[in-house]
Amino acid sequence: MIRRRLYFLCLFLIISILSFGQTQIDTTTFLPGIDSLKSDLKKYYNEKTTAEILEYNYSVKNRWLRFIPTIGFSIVPLSPILAINTQGLVQYAEHSAQKKAKIMNIEKMNSLQYEKECISLSYQYLDLKSKIMVYNFKVDNFALQTSRFQITKMAYSNNEIPPSEYLNRQIEYNNLISELKSTEMDLNSLKYKILAQFNYLP
Repeated sequence: MIRRRLYFLCLFLIISILSFGQTQIDTTTFLPGIDSLKSDLKKYYNEKTTAEILEYNYSVKNRWLRFIPTIGFSIVPLSPILAINTQGLVQYAEHSAQKKAKIMNIEKMNSLQYEKECISLSYQYLDLKSKIMVYNFKVDNFALQTSRFQITKMAYSNNEIPPSEYLNRQIEYNNLISELKSTEMDLNSLKYKILAQFNYLP
């Protein structure tokens, strides 16, 4: 009897060692570093800003023609008169100021949006890492559950426990496997959601 207990204990320890951490998620490789994500996000907003400025400049590129001064000429007694309307120059100066303000506004809005998304990224990144830690804890517990189930399986093979007890243990064990796989799928889904949302390009 003592020998059998020692045998089961050794089996338990061996299975625990072999199964421990096999399916744990390494947070350093599962998801790119947050600095890398922010760098790609910054690149995206720089390109977005450049594209919007180019688009705006193109939309107003021929508008300067409206502000060319008009020249009038008339003949009156004694001498002719040459008149230049400078209102267009004033309007051009106003247009130039508005154009500069528009470009600054584009840059400012994209900069603010980048900062806002960086904050959102930080929260989501930490949330995912927390979920991974919980998952890894469940994996550790699953290793112990695997050892227990193997012992139960052997006990059933030796007719030491009734079929109903073995079946219940098997159902519990299968549920644990299903729960782990479901959690792993959820973590991968969150991972790719973050990569897509923050424009990460591997």
